[in-house]
Amino acid sequence: MRENVGGSLFRSHTGKPVRVGSFTMIQPSLCIFCGRDFSQIEPFLKAMNCKYLFDADRVLVYDDPWEAANLDALRPYHISHIYQGPLDPHLQIKPGMVAVMCDAHAPMYDVPGAFVMPVTPREMAYVLTAGELWIRLPQTIGVELPEPLPKQIGPWDAAEAIASHLTENQSVEIFGDGADALNADQRRELAYRLSEYKIHSCFFTDGHSRGRMTAVDAIEPVLYKNGVRTEFEKEMNTPIDRVQIGSIGLADEEDFRTAAEAFAGRSVHPQVKCFITPGSRAVYRQALQNGDVQKLVKAGVLILPPTERKLPTGTETVLSTSWSETGYTASVYTAVESAAAGVLKEAEHD
Repeated sequence: MRENVGGSLFRSHTGKPVRVGSFTMIQPSLCIFCGRDFSQIEPFLKAMNCKYLFDADRVLVYDDPWEAANLDALRPYHISHIYQGPLDPHLQIKPGMVAVMCDAHAPMYDVPGAFVMPVTPREMAYVLTAGELWIRLPQTIGVELPEPLPKQIGPWDAAEAIASHLTENQSVEIFGDGADALNADQRRELAYRLSEYKIHSCFFTDGHSRGRMTAVDAIEPVLYKNGVRTEFEKEMNTPIDRVQIGSIGLADEEDFRTAAEAFAGRSVHPQVKCFITPGSRAVYRQALQNGDVQKLVKAGVLILPPTERKLPTGTETVLSTSWSETGYTASVYTAVESAAAGVLKEAEHD
């Protein structure tokens, strides 16, 4: 690892040298929040007697699922950029932007050349009112992934290995041949998983010109039970009733590709219900064109309508690829192995 390499990345946005740990003022190019978060932001706006936003054109609101009450609350503030459905960061966040987002998962929105920072509802209200925010530049740790991830190792497993070298509120710069081999969906998933460890922000850079640092290797599959890390050996062969595939309960194109590949030549065990939910209609259409939907249906996987979340009953033993404080959480490969076996089973890996 190497420390503080991200200072130069942030300096390009502020236009002046900034020391790690020091305070600096930023003027965000874009303020992003979900419609349902506005109920937490608006009380602070009212407390500051804010009737007009500093620049309504810099504000982007999305809502998924959409609720009419959220739109009614936003109407007095004359916000024009309102989107029904999930946020696609690559359409709205451009290189060179500094964006603030009222979402702890802001680090997952990896847009090359942009800085996306999570803020609290109170901080968002201040930015909306004043157009600026004072922040403390986080310490940035450089982590090299020297080799592409083995086929059975997913971004969740890599995040666990990387996070073991970090502390809360640090930023991480990920580089190396392993980072270069990750596609856009895998990078987004890795950044999202790191945000669960309260990592401040995540960059993917080339990094080769800055010298070789301590590498993160020997990545192993990880398993969580009721939100707590546990060992596969202790939980092996536990009967599984339900398997849910998809980040935050909703699958992206990478989830479909990975699951279809892992299910090749196998099918869901008769005692298991296996669900996958497309994150959007676009994801579903692409998975259909790629043939992934057909392969999964043939294997016995149930494809739910886009964005529908099917909650388990209280008596089911659930294995999910999304972070959960109930049941088991693991990678897509482990989920497929377990769905096919009918019991918790670790994916074989190199």
